Amino acid sequence: PQTEQAFVRVINAIPDTGAMVYGFRDRAENPLEASGLNFRQASAYAGTAPGQRLLRAFVVSTVPAIVAGAPVIDQTVTLRANQYYTIIHVGLAQGNRDSLLIIEDAIPTPATLGANVGIRAIHAAPTVGAVNIFVTDTITDALPATPVAANAAYGARTGYVTRAAGRAAARVQVAATPATVLSVQMQRGTAGTDQLNPEGGVAVAGSSMSV
Repeated sequence: PQTEQAFVRVINAIPDTGAMVYGFRDRAENPLEASGLNFRQASAYAGTAPGQRLLRAFVVSTVPAIVAGAPVIDQTVTLRANQYYTIIHVGLAQGNRDSLLIIEDAIPTPATLGANVGIRAIHAAPTVGAVNIFVTDTITDALPATPVAANAAYGARTGYVTRAAGRAAARVQVAATPATVLSVQMQRGTAGTDQLNPEGGVAVAGSSMSV
């Protein structure tokens, strides 16, 4: 029977394993199947039963000892009905230095955003230290005097910052070494038509994005 669901997506943020497969393994259902996610890739949101859920992650491999071996992640997570979640697999698998960041998403609605877009940042690099987070039009613009978030620690996430649809670049400055700045021009997206579904992006009003 149809029941209330939680909605979950997974992001692979560990660089030392190759492709991963993530799924809930505690009950028979149409489960979250985030399969073949490489470093920096994300699954789509998928509906799943709420409650205490067993999430397991395995390395994608053709080697039987790896496929049948112990999971890289074997953790129970608590999900609430009608809540959206982003689960980020962070750290390093070597030496069991990986873990999960579990984030309850409060996504702005397109009606709330109107002609704007929403952008938030999540600090998912456990060895970097505190960072300052900025948003500019392009990756070559001077950094503003005031960051969106200052001295954000590992695991921190900003609220959604709204700005007019158009261009946007995410800029991250390592607080301890201000000259170290990582920049990425955010995807522009594609507006929907009567033949194509829209693809969210900074040029498409109503889009919400995470960096």
